[in-house]
Amino acid sequence: MRRVFWPGSRRAEGAYRDEICDRDATKSRGKRPQPWVRNFRGAVLSCVEPGNREQYAPDHEPCAGHPRRPLAPRAVRPRAPAPGEVVLLHAEVAEDPADLAPLRALLSPEETARAERYHFEADRARSITARGVARWALASMLGRAPASLSFQPGAHGKPALRAAPQDLRFNYAHSGQAVLLAFARAREVGVDVEPLRAMPEAERIVARYFSPREVEAFREAPPPDRDRAFLNGWTRKEAFIKALGLGLLRNLGSFDVALKPGEEPRLLATRDDPDEARRWSLAAFEPAPGYLGAAVVEGPPCAFRTCRLPRGAFRARGIG
Repeated sequence: MRRVFWPGSRRAEGAYRDEICDRDATKSRGKRPQPWVRNFRGAVLSCVEPGNREQYAPDHEPCAGHPRRPLAPRAVRPRAPAPGEVVLLHAEVAEDPADLAPLRALLSPEETARAERYHFEADRARSITARGVARWALASMLGRAPASLSFQPGAHGKPALRAAPQDLRFNYAHSGQAVLLAFARAREVGVDVEPLRAMPEAERIVARYFSPREVEAFREAPPPDRDRAFLNGWTRKEAFIKALGLGLLRNLGSFDVALKPGEEPRLLATRDDPDEARRWSLAAFEPAPGYLGAAVVEGPPCAFRTCRLPRGAFRARGIG
């Protein structure tokens, strides 16, 4: 017998429970099973909020006794982060024209032109998905129309909302089929994501770009763990320099992150300013099977609320 935990319930706010359902309990409550998304600390969270219980993710398999097929997925409006909270939003790159068209329609002419400069269709799809989802999510959080939002680049290109309503900050990254976005109030934030894969050039890249402390930690990892160790280090370092808004102007070897698999993810040291490491918090997680993600946020450790947009969520029926 399997169990289900509903949005807003006390049990849903505790430690991780499997994404499971109990046919009899579900039937007695008159509710359908809901998809849960767990964050890196194990809290059970859902992108499907209590007012939208008729929707659930298309990859959810109904239990025996529930012959009705899932409804078409819907992009449920995400809630803005509370003070001291970071919202992490994961989406898949839209490749089907029916999925990509609604996202393209949200972009400004400048954003569309920037996406069209990419030579390969896959790169254009990643850019349109990331910018379209970012614009839609920010508009949802602020209660505004996506077209009304105006963006401005920082001194080194980091995107930001013009006038930053509610002091809302954001960042996004995309790689492979994953798009990862982070939102926070009055705190700078940076994210990165990479597919877990074989990295034959890892040793060379680590020796050239990582700090001596990180090089030593990488070489201490057992050979089967080195691909993960490298990608742990890379995503965490990228998330930090993106949070700073410095991009490649920051020397990747000027700070240390924990990268060994199983080791607590932390920003260990910053040599340019020894106190800087204490002003930032680092979290690591797996936003989707086969992907590694990292987020760095300004200030002390905070709560992370994680949700996922189901595939096809932005087709004509579901956007907005």
